[in-house]
Amino acid sequence: MKKLGEGFMRRTQKFLSVFLAIIMVISIIPITASAAPDPYSGTYGENLTWSFDVTTGTLTISGEGAMDDYAYYSCPWEDFKDEIENVVINDGVTTVGHCAFSDCINIESVTIPESVNTIGEYAFSNCESLSKAILPEGVIEIGDGAFSHCYYLDTVVVPGSVEAFGEDVFASCVRLANVTLCEGLTDIGLDTFDDCTSLTDIIIPEGVDSIRGGNFSGCYNLKNITIPVSVTVVGNSSFTDCSLLTNVYYTGTEEDWNKIDDYGDNAPLYDATIHYNSTVHTHNYMKVGDVAKNCDADGYTTYSCECGHSYKGDYVEAVGHIYDNGVVTTNPTCTVDGVKTFTCTACGDTYTEAVPQTGHSYDDGVVTTKPTCTTDGVKTFTCKTCGDTYTEAVDKVKEHDYELVVNTSPETTGCIKTYKCSICGDEYTETVNATGHIQVIIPELAPTETKPGLTAGISCSSCGAVLLEQEIIPALGTTENIAVVVSGTCGTSATWTYNTETGSLIIFGTGAMERYKSTQSKPWEKYEDEIKTIVINNGITKIDNYTFKSCSSLMYVSIPGSVTEIGSNVFKGCTSLRSVVIPDSVATLNYSAFEGCKNLIYVTLSNSISYIQDTTFKGCSSLTHVTVPDSAYYVNAYAFENCTSLKSVTIGKKVEIIYNNAFAGCTALTDVYYVGTEEQWKGISIGTNNTPLENATIHYNSTGNIGGAEHKHDFTVVTLDPTCTEKGYTSYSCDCGYEYIKYYDALGHSVEEIPLILPTTETVGYTRGKKCATCETITVEPVVVPIISETAEVGDAGGYIIWTYDETTKTMEFYGKGYMNYYDPIQESSRDSDERPWAIYGLSSVQYVVVHEGIKGINEQSFYYFTGLNLISLPSSLEWIGDYAFEGCKDFYIKYDGTKEDWNKIDGHFTNYDRIIFNDYSGVTASGTHGDNLTWTYDALTFTLTISGIGAMESVEYNEYPWYEYIPVIENIVIKEGVTSIGNSAFYECRFKTISIPDTVTTIGAGAFMGCDNFKSITIPSSVTKIGDNAFYPHDVFRYKLEDVYYLGTEEMWNNISMGSLNILLDDNYATIHFLGEEPDQKFTGVKGDYFYKDDVMQKAYQLVEYKGDFYFINDGNKIAKSTKIYLSQKFVDGFTFADGTPLHVGYYNFDEEGKMEILNGPVGNYFYKNNVRLNAYQLVEYEGDFYFINDSHKLARVQTIYLSQKFVEGFAFADGTPLQPGYYMFDIDGKMVIINGPVGDYFYKNGVKQKAYQLVEYEGDFYFINDSHKLAKNKTLYLSDKFVNGFTYADGTPLEAGYYTFDEYGRMVMLNGPVGDYFYKDNVRLKAYQLVEFEGNYYFINDSHKLAKDKRLYMSQRFVEGTDLKVGYYNFDEDGKLVIE
Repeated sequence: MKKLGEGFMRRTQKFLSVFLAIIMVISIIPITASAAPDPYSGTYGENLTWSFDVTTGTLTISGEGAMDDYAYYSCPWEDFKDEIENVVINDGVTTVGHCAFSDCINIESVTIPESVNTIGEYAFSNCESLSKAILPEGVIEIGDGAFSHCYYLDTVVVPGSVEAFGEDVFASCVRLANVTLCEGLTDIGLDTFDDCTSLTDIIIPEGVDSIRGGNFSGCYNLKNITIPVSVTVVGNSSFTDCSLLTNVYYTGTEEDWNKIDDYGDNAPLYDATIHYNSTVHTHNYMKVGDVAKNCDADGYTTYSCECGHSYKGDYVEAVGHIYDNGVVTTNPTCTVDGVKTFTCTACGDTYTEAVPQTGHSYDDGVVTTKPTCTTDGVKTFTCKTCGDTYTEAVDKVKEHDYELVVNTSPETTGCIKTYKCSICGDEYTETVNATGHIQVIIPELAPTETKPGLTAGISCSSCGAVLLEQEIIPALGTTENIAVVVSGTCGTSATWTYNTETGSLIIFGTGAMERYKSTQSKPWEKYEDEIKTIVINNGITKIDNYTFKSCSSLMYVSIPGSVTEIGSNVFKGCTSLRSVVIPDSVATLNYSAFEGCKNLIYVTLSNSISYIQDTTFKGCSSLTHVTVPDSAYYVNAYAFENCTSLKSVTIGKKVEIIYNNAFAGCTALTDVYYVGTEEQWKGISIGTNNTPLENATIHYNSTGNIGGAEHKHDFTVVTLDPTCTEKGYTSYSCDCGYEYIKYYDALGHSVEEIPLILPTTETVGYTRGKKCATCETITVEPVVVPIISETAEVGDAGGYIIWTYDETTKTMEFYGKGYMNYYDPIQESSRDSDERPWAIYGLSSVQYVVVHEGIKGINEQSFYYFTGLNLISLPSSLEWIGDYAFEGCKDFYIKYDGTKEDWNKIDGHFTNYDRIIFNDYSGVTASGTHGDNLTWTYDALTFTLTISGIGAMESVEYNEYPWYEYIPVIENIVIKEGVTSIGNSAFYECRFKTISIPDTVTTIGAGAFMGCDNFKSITIPSSVTKIGDNAFYPHDVFRYKLEDVYYLGTEEMWNNISMGSLNILLDDNYATIHFLGEEPDQKFTGVKGDYFYKDDVMQKAYQLVEYKGDFYFINDGNKIAKSTKIYLSQKFVDGFTFADGTPLHVGYYNFDEEGKMEILNGPVGNYFYKNNVRLNAYQLVEYEGDFYFINDSHKLARVQTIYLSQKFVEGFAFADGTPLQPGYYMFDIDGKMVIINGPVGDYFYKNGVKQKAYQLVEYEGDFYFINDSHKLAKNKTLYLSDKFVNGFTYADGTPLEAGYYTFDEYGRMVMLNGPVGDYFYKDNVRLKAYQLVEFEGNYYFINDSHKLAKDKRLYMSQRFVEGTDLKVGYYNFDEDGKLVIE
């Protein structure tokens, strides 16, 4: 045999070859998607269909013709391919498509008919459970990787009809030991048996002319191979790592053998013994023994041929360890963990887990040192388990309780005050100087159209002296005298009038007033010095900059509750203004708003502002006291500079910073009343030049009520702003008898639509609704539509109604309010013109229709020709049934949630009362016999089926039971004592809620409760010894409700029941099995029926109990409170806590139908709850990974964009750990924060934050560049320097390099790879001269000047063809630069 050196190289990497194949498939094969509503069947190609049987795990392909080819992860059964166990391809199918069954890891068998001639690429790759591949006569071609990575494949038979293999056909089939290749095969592709590590013996049939590269590479157990004389070439690395190869049986002569071309790296072939002129031996295998599986090792069967060759096959997967529940082998102590040991019940293997230390259990403590007035005491606590102790300080009895015992009036002469402690007798004295007058503000009186008002004044609360007289504010006057009234506009929707006689300026309209510059004239500027009163009517939202600046005669201003912002310099220089009330609606008060108002003596600030801006009250030299509200965080620079009369200030406890000069020049300031503690005060950052503040006396924990005495006039002013539904008013009353009330009309709702949201398999939906845009009051409440199942369809029924249809349960449901829309239906047989959105399902498929409470009308022909209808459930809210609504529907029942009297009031009702079940119906609907000894009755009053007698039920077809026609409406089943079995399919698809099974029943038949998805619990007596196949099998695991199975026996008895297959609802992955039978030394605690037991003792009335994390209340009659609301006082909730450790609070609690306390957490309706407590306004909260904001009126912000400042986002982070930043955030209809990521329009977002200019970003595998103005670069070519590309890599790990990059119309970086024009690119980098490159199966040569060689003939030397399958020589390159293979 001659060697040809390294001229032929196998592919460099296995992974690369598979990857390229996938890419090629994806690039050339169209991916189609089935629109069929049934997820378990559909079409497959032009003439083929497929169906999947979920009960047997069998996928069947039928029809005539070829299967479609698919890319990885795109076949029609992709969503449930892990459930496929068997594949049956029926006769007539001619090809198995590309990737048809790839990654179907549970396929155990495949039936391929003789009509199949081609098996496509990767058709069965990664079918890990497939053990045999017997290919029929007729298969001609097997594509690349068709059976690669089938790890359990042990036997392969390839018929003589197969002419050629693709590459990697059986690569990495690590258990493949028995291979039969029949004559007729001429070509075996590259790497066909690569890494088949169990292969020991193989015969290559006559007719094969070459053993291609890598064919048996990695077959390190291969010992014997038969090679026919027809083989003329052995490819590169065909026998790499075949270290055990011993015998080569060659059917030709030694001379023939030496003529075979060897492409190198096949040393094991030469080390073996060559047997020339050998005859082909056909193995005849016999089964010689089995090895059983165990915990750690697979089982298998050994087959042997009389020639001595043997192989292992029929592998059975190892069972894995089955560990018991564990035994505590070392008990934990207070401070040291214990040890729990778990033992495998099959082989005895063990492992251990730590048992957490118990921790100290301290007693309630004993006071060992009593406290006094001046010193703390000591309380000692002792661990009841180990005696360890610790101590706590006991607060001193109290501080000295001093009482004034000597006092004289200090108003004029001063006095000495003596104080004595009432507890210990300690005394002290203080000298009090004369106090002087104690100033108190006399409130202003607002003027009306006809009555004048009064400005604010000052009096002494001690002696009553008037220190600053009130001045008269002229009446506003009317607008009736046109001669004295001027008017104009002052905003987009704002107007003004000015009465020249009274000096009153009145602002009307809505929205923001116009913004003025400092040099700009206002419309009323010529009257600026004459204006005495300003009244701004409700509806105005913003008083903008400089609006009323320098109105020097202004005495009174009225600001309504609609205003949210007061601009800068608005009242600057209004030197006659004495008082102002800023309503709580104002959230922003800008700088210099009242600067220079030198006669301003009193101001009430909004409780909504977050800061007091620079110079807001600078130079207000008459201001005597001011309260910085509890909502404020900052007092900015110069805010109260030179307020020389300011004697006291109240500061809220949220203030964090007082900036430089905020109180500079406040020379009269003596007292600061701080609402927080001394420790909190010390935490405030106070800037420079605030000496008056620092020298004042700080009164901690102040209530903020400063000023003391009542005004001598006992004057009261009460203002209530109007709302959408309530009138507003301002009331003025004085004890002298002066009184005036001004009313404001209710604003009325500003109604907008709440959009419809259809439910999905993961989220609930909502019907349309209506709400007020102003107050967020929902005027038409959206109805919640539950999550739908995987087999359900959903749609918009128009108006305020949504419909759903579940193919599995054959149930159509309508949710919402009001009247169903009218749609023109079909006429009996034609569907072409049917406008009803649900009609495609209705004509024959729908068996049950549920119209939910709230719907008032069923329109004409809504269910026209629903021929399969069995039952329709109608609500008590129904008022109208349209003509022909049920025309063409056959015998069906109506379940009406109202009385017969109510029914007769419905417009359009019909009167076949024998088919209508009312909620006040009394008496048995039907009865009869069943079998020889049993009777049955159905009571429509209680929807109860009762079966009585002695003996077994007969097992008949489900639709032959005598109660079958009542199955849709049965809610309760009672089987009486004496009945011994439940027949096969007895209650198939019954939607009962409760069932009673007596202890005489021993057998539950096959399918007895199949498809019953409406019951939450069931009690099975210990007498049951057999449960048949499918007895507890649901049609849809997403809809079943079963949570608890109560078995009246022990766990050992349960395990001895003869349990049929597919009773998946009895698996503890679905329902919890409670074993209630008597166990030695065990007593029952928990719920049985209506009662609660503790250690087998029924608990008495009027107590709250906790069990397994749920709370129950035992009411009168010793019964558990169910489906009710109860007020729990302190004595009931004492000592109980929620799961997070929060104590239960006094209040009302709801208990559900099972008696469990409903604990509200998270968003419920418009509000947010934490452990049943509704949270208050203005806070950001996180729940189950979503953020919510609680707005004004304590409601969730819905469909709003809100600016969240630092105080709201502090401490919150996104899922990736990035902290939330201050900024604007959107909240959807459910109140959830919408978190935007990636490119949106012209901008790029990360966790909702718009990213800034000049940075390269990566998102979902694409690169984007943020250009100037913070926008994405689109349709541009940019030079990216190192600072932009550093740290970024392409998908293959190659770093981005500095250079020019193009970005498309979406802003995505355009990735250049392959030939582009005259050049060749790799990851956007243009390759340089003198190299041969491969791209998508073609070769290109980069010539001088770094350009592609086009229309040229070139000599390729060894250095260029190295690593390719090309040989040294001349090659032509076409006009596109591609190498032409001749």
